[in-house]
Amino acid sequence: MDEHILKVTVLGRKLSVRTDATPEEFSQTIKLLEEKAEILRKSSLVTDNTTLSILLNLILVDDLRKITAELNSLRRNELVESEKADQITSELIKLISDQIDQ
Repeated sequence: MDEHILKVTVLGRKLSVRTDATPEEFSQTIKLLEEKAEILRKSSLVTDNTTLSILLNLILVDDLRKITAELNSLRRNELVESEKADQITSELIKLISDQIDQ
């Protein structure tokens, strides 16, 4: 995908952002960020955008950490299941081979 510069407004600040996301994709990203920011504004006494941004980053990084840990766990489980399937397949091949040899 080609990189391009998008002009956006996030948390009341106008920014130019270089991205390879489509304007529609990036718009969805900004919408999600703004929604999380609004939830944070309503659930806390934070009114300063700098403090809000720091707290929002902490929440998003924590979400990313949890999702990454979950993904790694799923990958490990998938590997274990794949190894079990390989073992069962080998055992079945051996059983069939033994029956053919008789």
